[in-house]
Amino acid sequence: MNPIYSVETRLAKYPSLALPLARLRGEGELVDDTTDLLIESFPRCASSFAVAAFRLAQEPRSVRVAHHVHAPGHVIAAIRAGIPALVLTREPEDVVVSNLIRHPERTPSDVLHGYLRFYEPLLRFRDGLVVGTFKEVVGDFGGVVRRINGRFGTGFAEFEATEANMQRCLREIDEHWRSRRGGSEERLERIVPRPSRLREDMKEELRARYRSQASPRLRARADALFRELTAGSAEGAAPVIFGVRLHERRSTTEVRGTLGAFLDGASPRRVFTPNPEILLYAREHPDFAALLNGADLALPDGAGIALVQYLRHRRRVRRWPGVDLAELGIRLAAARGERVMLVGGEGGTGHRAAARWRAELPGLAVEATGSGVRIAEDGMAVDAEEGRRLVDSIRAAAPQVVLVALGAPKQERWIDRHAAEIPSARIMIGVGGAADVWSGAFRRAPRAIHALGLEWLWRLVQQPGRLPRIVRATVVFPWLALRERPKAGPSRDPA
Repeated sequence: MNPIYSVETRLAKYPSLALPLARLRGEGELVDDTTDLLIESFPRCASSFAVAAFRLAQEPRSVRVAHHVHAPGHVIAAIRAGIPALVLTREPEDVVVSNLIRHPERTPSDVLHGYLRFYEPLLRFRDGLVVGTFKEVVGDFGGVVRRINGRFGTGFAEFEATEANMQRCLREIDEHWRSRRGGSEERLERIVPRPSRLREDMKEELRARYRSQASPRLRARADALFRELTAGSAEGAAPVIFGVRLHERRSTTEVRGTLGAFLDGASPRRVFTPNPEILLYAREHPDFAALLNGADLALPDGAGIALVQYLRHRRRVRRWPGVDLAELGIRLAAARGERVMLVGGEGGTGHRAAARWRAELPGLAVEATGSGVRIAEDGMAVDAEEGRRLVDSIRAAAPQVVLVALGAPKQERWIDRHAAEIPSARIMIGVGGAADVWSGAFRRAPRAIHALGLEWLWRLVQQPGRLPRIVRATVVFPWLALRERPKAGPSRDPA
């Protein structure tokens, strides 16, 4: 390995060394107390495009972006200072090939060592940053900004990927590098991070070199690192089960940030928590699977999903029961002075649940409606006039948060049908049996049982008649899901 490159990449993880060295070289924009956002990456991961696109989207507002130091220590310094951080990454093979175009004197293993030394120190800070992949940046950078806003509670404008905006970003990148480096066109083709025919021709030869020369051990380690790092990004953490994409959130802070961004929006956002039963239903009803894929947030609920993901990928995913997600929404609404409407709940459980929340959170504006309204499996009211009165009563209350407790698939289909008819709504969540829990009709499993993933057993003891459903969720679902070939999810992720 090139000794200078080796030393540089080894020292780059230390903020006390990386930042002074970058300042001495005059490279990049360093983070400080005026920084609005840090955008960093290993070289050739679309950071130039991300910086140009972000600045363009914020116009006419002037923003301070720290970028292009290409040192993990720079990211760590931003996180410690509480500054929003976006870290970009890319499939290892693509990174190596692109870097070899820029630095033909290096070997594939040189670049892989640098890649590992950049990203491995950041794994322990994973919850303090947003990760975006190369494909996400060039394909849907607006979605990446949305996730930044959701994670950090910021209000950055989202980039619109119009032809004019894309061309302007590429032109600014080209002009920047020409002014800095100059030289022949061939030299610029190697330096300027932009698509071109010449670069594509170079890549074919370099891919063959990578596959024949790079250490298999390093390749495997880098591939595993990419998968671990992108767990939580739209590309890396959107597992698909039976054709349904599931988003992933690691903490209540992240979920609260996403819900807060939804409340700040201008249209209703649909939030679902698919569990094994819901996914089995989606397997048998492709139209319902498509409806779930249209959700703005779909978080996994159920020990069966966590088990399948662990056996597939050897990594853990956090489960989000609908009752917990709905409670976060209620508490957020109370803190912000928003109105809440609970829809459904048999035998008056909705009204008792609303009363419980008013007692617990004085000042919370929460109402209930729809008790006794019969909803068919397609989400339509059995009595059309009853259904119209239900929607009218919600419109009149003008809630920002609508919690629909009709049970799956009714509640998801009802939300899909009626979201546009409730203009005040910003968040609509399918909450299943949450009203039964809040009203006291059903007691939740103790925390220890939940941690062990044995809620199904607790439910069976209380409701033996659920045995056929529990067998489907705990036996049939894992069997069918593990036999399915895993796929990558669509890249759309809300925040």
